[in-house]
Formats: sequence, structure tokens, C-alpha cells
Amino acid sequence: MSKTSNLRTEPWDVNKRLADLELNGGFLLEAIRRGSSALANCTPNHPISYPGSVFWAETICGAAELHAPTGWRRINPSGQPLLINAKGNIAFTVSTGDENTGKTDSLVDPCTKYPKGPITINEVKANSGWLFQELEDDERARLECLKYDFWILLAYRSNESGVVRCEFSRPVKVDDQGHIRDWSERIILGEVPLDKGGYERKPGDGGGDAPQKSGEIIVQIKRRA
Repeated sequence: MSKTSNLRTEPWDVNKRLADLELNGGFLLEAIRRGSSALANCTPNHPISYPGSVFWAETICGAAELHAPTGWRRINPSGQPLLINAKGNIAFTVSTGDENTGKTDSLVDPCTKYPKGPITINEVKANSGWLFQELEDDERARLECLKYDFWILLAYRSNESGVVRCEFSRPVKVDDQGHIRDWSERIILGEVPLDKGGYERKPGDGGGDAPQKSGEIIVQIKRRA
């Protein structure tokens, strides 16, 4: 939870670093906007876990479509949706963060809102150094993850501020509950206006990832006017 020393906030620095990673900051923000717009169209007739899932899914879809002309493509290792560059050495996924996401004045780094599964945890371990090479299954996972540098497009929906705060960050540590808490680098992307539509959530809820298990995402929705 300590502050990341490698924090990029200045526009020139953000744009330069994203260019090094073969990414476009405007495309990443547009992908978040598409996810927010899809979530805002939810109604009481949708399943209760759908709003968080559709935000996550449409953001991934948008990022893939917008970056496709520059060689990025979708892959699904063990069922996990990733975007990977043409060289195959940089990959990222989308996740919901906590209220510290996208902030530069917080005393602590952001944390993923929901615990991560074994595939993501393996990718984070590969970023920071593998600890269980003696196990055959872990060795296979380690070798697969070491093919690419793993990043996360992190987003937090703030009802209070009326925006979605976003950052593109490189995770290096997962806590005992499966939440990512430490990052070797954070690239602050900025904010996207919050498209509320007919969707309403409990205070402090920032949207959701695809659910890890039944009942994980708890939301309130109301019919659009």
C-alpha cells in the first residue's frame, strides 16, 4: 500500500511512456467511456451482476478495437481476456480499482476492488519474480507469463465527482485476499465524465469486473425515466 515512486502525471510524460508501450492514451480513455455508457444503459430487467460485467467487457472490447490498427490483438490464455501487442511482449487487462485509483494526492496506492483469480496472480508474480519454481504446474505458468510484461487498465467510478478516474499501471504484489495492492509504475490517464443513465449503485461502489463468483457484485438499479 506504500506510494509508488514511479508515478507519471505530467501529460508529456504520460504520452511519452504510453508511446513507449505502443499505446494511445486517448484510445484507453475512449474505451473506458464506452464501458461507462454500456453500464448506464442497464435496466431492472438485467441480471444483478450484469452492470459490472458489461462495463468490464465493453471497456476491453473498446480498447481492442481502437488499438487493432497498431497491431494489438485479443488473446485468452486459460480463458482470461488480454490485449497483447504485435511483438507479444506487452499485455494488459481491465479491472476496477478502489477510491485511490487515478489519484496523485492519496497517501496510499490504489487496490483492485475485487480479488483476482490464479491466472492474474501468476501474471503479477511474473512481473515481480516467481517464488515457487520448484512446482511443475507453477513453472509452466511462470514460463507462459514471462513471455509478456503485464499491465492493468484500472478504473474507478466516482458518483461524488461525476467522473471515472483511470490509470494504466504495472502490478507487482497481491495480498493474501487476492487484491493487487502494489505497483512498480502508475501512469495517470485522467478522467472520463460519468454516464449515469438509469444505473444506480450503493455509495462507494465503483462498478465491477466480471464476477469471480455468484453474488460478488451487489448493485442497485432503477428504471430509466
